[in-house]
This record gives sequence, C-alpha cells and structure tokens, in this order.
Amino acid sequence: VILCFRDVDIERRQQLQHTILLESALAAAQKSTKDKTAFFSSMSHDMRTPLNAIIGLSQLAGQHTDSPSEISKYLCRINSASRQLLELINDILDMSRMEQGMVTLNNSPIDLQACVEECLETFRYQAEQQGKQLTWDFSLENTHLLADPFRLQQILNNLLSNAFKFTKKDGRIALHVT
Repeated sequence: VILCFRDVDIERRQQLQHTILLESALAAAQKSTKDKTAFFSSMSHDMRTPLNAIIGLSQLAGQHTDSPSEISKYLCRINSASRQLLELINDILDMSRMEQGMVTLNNSPIDLQACVEECLETFRYQAEQQGKQLTWDFSLENTHLLADPFRLQQILNNLLSNAFKFTKKDGRIALHVT
C-alpha cells in the first residue's frame, strides 16, 4: 500500500509540473500574440505617414507639370518617403529579429538638422491641407552626430502624426530641437 501511495504521489507531482509548464507556455504564447498585435499596430501607424506623403506629393507634382523645378523638388521628397516606407516594410519582413529583441541601430554620421528638416518637409503639405501651422527651430551648437537616421525619422513621424491627429484646425504644431 505504501508503494502505491508513493507512485501516486510521484505521478501527481509530475502532473503538477506538467500543468505549470503548460501554463507558462500559454502565458508566453499570449504575450507573443499581444506583442505581435502591438507591433503590427505600430507599423501600420508608422507606414501611414510616408504613404500619405507619397500620395500628397504626387498630387502636388501633378498640379505643377509646367514647372520642372517644382516637380523635381516633389520627386525628391517622394523618393525620401518611399525609402522610409521600404525600411518599414523591411522591418516587418524581419520580424523574427524583433521578436528576439535584437533590433539593431544602423548608426552613421548625420546632420541632425538636415535629417529632421527632411522629415518635417513631408508634413508641410499635410499642414497646408489641414489648415494647421507647422513650425520648427534648432538651437544646437553642433548638428553633426552619430545616429540611425531611419529610426530618428520614424520617431519624429510618429510624434508629428500624433500632433496632427490631436491638433485642431488653425492650431499650431511646433518642434524645438535643443
């Protein structure tokens, strides 16, 4: 009889350990699903900004067919927004790297002011269309630094998109870089 109780006790402990392992696996799967949902939500939001810029700037280029210099300016901005969109799509395709927490920064020497102004230019059209004022100023001694320009513009796009979303018509959106 004692051997039976010991066997049952050992089997019960194994079942308990198995249950704990299953609960842990379920919690990890639920967290992974939640993280993926948050990732796709964030990426969808981040992709909307350069896509809106491409659409808006394409329309502007079509309205200025008599001015090659204006078309060239719009095409340059469309190219920049397209590259940004491509980078976002590449991030989605490389999601396994992100799931493992292995997002890497591609730091390179940049001119911060030029990088920020390039990003802001894509919002200038949106400001005009929505009747909002977009202003910015820089008060930096040195604008040359080492950074990941794509990630920096991604952050700025996100901040500015939210600023546009929550600013009323005739409102002002200001960016101060110090």
